[in-house]
Amino acid sequence: MITNPVLPKAMPCKNSAINLPIINCSYWSTDGDCKTNCSLKIIESPDLNFCLKCDKRNPIENSFVKPSEIKNNILDLKNLEENRKKYTEKIEEKIKESIQRGHEINKKQQNEKSFLEKTTTYLKAESSQATQGKISKENFEKRKEICLKCEYRANDIVQKNGQPLHDTIGWCKGGCGCTVGNPRAALSEKLYMPTLRCPKGKFAEEKGEGFKVEDTIDSVKGIIKSVKNLLGKDPSNK
Repeated sequence: MITNPVLPKAMPCKNSAINLPIINCSYWSTDGDCKTNCSLKIIESPDLNFCLKCDKRNPIENSFVKPSEIKNNILDLKNLEENRKKYTEKIEEKIKESIQRGHEINKKQQNEKSFLEKTTTYLKAESSQATQGKISKENFEKRKEICLKCEYRANDIVQKNGQPLHDTIGWCKGGCGCTVGNPRAALSEKLYMPTLRCPKGKFAEEKGEGFKVEDTIDSVKGIIKSVKNLLGKDPSNK
């Protein structure tokens, strides 16, 4: 018999297409909103990838679940991996399409090299969140503290309709290339992206906390919306 890393059941979570795996470990727990916890305090909000590699896992049940027994609301690990690959492939395809579109713009107007580089950098930041997950809350707060004190931060943007647009942190106008006022470019969103770098060199890249389906879905939607916004502000994109 092999000790199965997850129990033969799963918990449905809000805003997620896939149920939460119930980890076969006495130290692991979750609440009604599917926020996970490790009583050993090794990591905050441990996900499946972390628990599978953890050498301190203390199994609750010594049973191996056969694939034929995993149905309905019972977790299918193979299906979970296939979904991860599917979302990752979508991201990669969107990146390729957007970069190709950037090359077409660049052929029409050579002075748009800076625009293309900034677009590519943004897409890499989005894809890093999808494949690595968001950075830790601690690192997010460190970045936030730097931005709140930065002279290049902007907030309470006046929109075309005259209404103010506010973000909990604001937007960067220091040359990153994103549109000030674009909701996806708000620092409250961007500061969670692992490969994001401050254009003024005030903070560097950070590692994500691990792949999560909800982060992948969030980034796929963000790529689609923000690429349209980035290309729309390019003067050669008629």
